[in-house]
Order: sequence, then C-alpha cells, then structure tokens
Amino acid sequence: MIRTTTLCLALFSATSALAQDAATPGHGQLVDSAVSTMVEETTGKMLSPEQLTILKSIAHQLAVTTVCPGFAVDEARRSEELMRLAPTGEGKPERTPEESAALQAVAVFAIGAHMGATMAVAINDEAAFCAHAEEERAEPGAHLIYAPKS
Repeated sequence: MIRTTTLCLALFSATSALAQDAATPGHGQLVDSAVSTMVEETTGKMLSPEQLTILKSIAHQLAVTTVCPGFAVDEARRSEELMRLAPTGEGKPERTPEESAALQAVAVFAIGAHMGATMAVAINDEAAFCAHAEEERAEPGAHLIYAPKS
C-alpha cells in the first residue's frame, strides 16, 4: 500500500509539473510508465500482460472519445474487447462469482487509472492527440471500440 501511495504521489507530481511545461520531451511516456507500474503492482498477478494491454487500449480509446470530437464508443465492440479479458465457453476455466467480481473490480480500476492518465497527457496538446487518434482509427485490424466515423 505504501508503494502504491508513493507511486500515486509521484505520478501526481510528475503530471502537475508536466502540465506546466507541455513541451517536455517524453512526458507522455513518463506518465504512461508510472501509471502502468502502479496498475501492475496494485493488481498483482490477477491480470496477465495480455489482459493489461487490453485494458490499457480500452482506456486510451475511452479517453479519445471524451477528448476528441467525432469519436464515440461502439458498445458492441467494447463488449467484444471486454470479453477478451475473460473468455468463456468450451475449454475455458469456469469462474466463481467471487472471481468474476474481483476481475471486474481490477478491470474498472485499471481502465480508470489509464484513462485518467491519458486524458492528463492529452490536455497538453489536444490537437496532436486527436490527430493521432484519427491515424489509429484508420489502422486495419486494430482492436478498436470506436463507432464508425459519421
């Protein structure tokens, strides 16, 4: 808990300092690294690296839909991506209600942490952030939750 609190304070300090100097090279990477470390340490072994990547991607895209005009969430696609966290069906392990609730709790935490950090970085240069999101939306085969461009 002390380690997590220390990481949160460091993240807050880094984000505050970076907000004052948006031109600092690599500020997005610094924030991303701090949040990723905090999420990994807080969730322990509950999430695999693949699951953490899925949650980080969802969080990034949710931040895009909040910050950038012209982006919205396709609920069916979001559901599909969330199902990748805990596949069910033949040959997949059954989860108890308690295990499912714990997975849901850490998923919400990870998405919230990454989404907040992404929005903190995006606010420094919304135009560049949204331009990058447009490029991302055009990538074929990406696991995107964006609604089709209208």
